[in-house]
Amino acid sequence: MSAARPITDTERNWYYSALILTGSIILFGAVYAIEMNQGRWNDHLRLVYQPSETVMRLFGVSHVLIATLYLLTSRRMRSLRSSLVLASTTALGVAVCFSFAGLGGISPRLASTAFFLYFIVHDFRDQVYFYFEHHDAPEQLNRDVVPRLLFWMPLCVVLTAFSLVALATAAGVPGTAEFHGMLASFPAGVSGGLGVLLLATAASLLRLQSLWRRSGEGALSGHLRRHRPIYTVFAGSLLLVLVGGFLTRHNHVIVILHVTAWYVFFLRRLRRNPPPSPPPRRLSWQWLRTTPAGFNVLHLGTLLVLVTAAAVWVYGFRSDPDLIPLWVALDVKNFQYWTLMHVTMSFYSR
Repeated sequence: MSAARPITDTERNWYYSALILTGSIILFGAVYAIEMNQGRWNDHLRLVYQPSETVMRLFGVSHVLIATLYLLTSRRMRSLRSSLVLASTTALGVAVCFSFAGLGGISPRLASTAFFLYFIVHDFRDQVYFYFEHHDAPEQLNRDVVPRLLFWMPLCVVLTAFSLVALATAAGVPGTAEFHGMLASFPAGVSGGLGVLLLATAASLLRLQSLWRRSGEGALSGHLRRHRPIYTVFAGSLLLVLVGGFLTRHNHVIVILHVTAWYVFFLRRLRRNPPPSPPPRRLSWQWLRTTPAGFNVLHLGTLLVLVTAAAVWVYGFRSDPDLIPLWVALDVKNFQYWTLMHVTMSFYSR
């Protein structure tokens, strides 16, 4: 009888991330139940708009604020070139936000789907990064091609799944009627929407085929065995997305999982790094950024500030949009723009 295979750091990182995700949704779900029991039926009077959404929003805004702060205070930002690149990605992020707003005016479902695909590109890229940073990838491989191959594989799976659903929708298969409006919102109607999706899927598959030929990975079965940790993560993430989408009809899970994965990854890295010498002064920026204790204080403290601000805004001011700083940071509809800016600006980071 063969010994059980060890769990890799890539998988362990994901398991802890999923555990935090589950626990946080249960916690906020309990608050939601209490608020509903108190008769807070109007969502403007509740701290928890919907459990998974509120976790996504509060965790996500905290993540964006800290990631931006890390970027702006990093050594790379000391050069003029880095500042110009950051300014360019920021401008691009603003353009993406305006495009998203315009798309939402045409079809909210289409905008939501575009948001999901844009974010999943961001998440898949970072999961591949974690995989190599954990040193779980085999040593003997083409490191110029294989990371890109690992990114395109799950992306092609997602696009192919969307294409199959679109084909079923166009064919009038029972149970797909709710997707008809999304396809019909394209300028050329259902046929135009289907064509765009099929074209994007075909282009992605061609890109994947090109990378596969150059990768030297051999048979698919061997490739999947060699890179089992990252494919376990991809499969688990997509499964949670499907379950979360079925239960809530939204794509909150992928965002929460991304945020918790970064938290677990970076905390683990700090714990493995040698302590800074000389030790930084407690509560200094160096301490917050380079020590596990400081990292937790920064992240949990930022989250606590956001939760407190949200509670004050909701319970004290009935989610008054005239309180612009709180509205910008905490309103349900604004979170997608925070995320789009963060994803676009992060293209510079690696």
